[in-house]
Amino acid sequence: MQQELSEVYFYLKGTLKYKRVAMLFALLVCTGAWSYVFLMEDKYESKAKVHIDSATVIRPLMRGMVIEPDVASLIRIIQQLMFTRPNLEKIAEIAQLKPANTNVSVNSSSIDELKAGIVISGGKSDIYDIAFSSNDPEKAKSVVQAVLTIFSEQTQGKALADAEIGRA
Repeated sequence: MQQELSEVYFYLKGTLKYKRVAMLFALLVCTGAWSYVFLMEDKYESKAKVHIDSATVIRPLMRGMVIEPDVASLIRIIQQLMFTRPNLEKIAEIAQLKPANTNVSVNSSSIDELKAGIVISGGKSDIYDIAFSSNDPEKAKSVVQAVLTIFSEQTQGKALADAEIGRA
């Protein structure tokens, strides 16, 4: 026990001998890290969880197929349906990302940026996450709301079309 205590005392004495160097090093590291954190841009993310009845949405596309697709392929199909150029232009219009002049359409670079920023990820039991990140909190919120609006309009239109086909 005496040997262990003397060993601890030896290391404590060595640490106290270089405490000024250690404090200076810690001050430099902390100052650099704090400045990095304060200079970082703010990033806001808006998320929505939505239940998508993938059987209803994808039924017209999957007619004639015997094998049920897996969840990952369903997500890819839903993304392909959502990320068409007309849908992305509607999303930009609803989210008010369009320039003030209504005659000017949204350029392709902003459409590509919008397409890359919207993330649809899926989980079990047809519950999907729709997310968008931006430096502006209102933009993030409005884009996710616009995606939900466009998607609900499309699914309602397909449901009505399926109902009409069922009646005929």
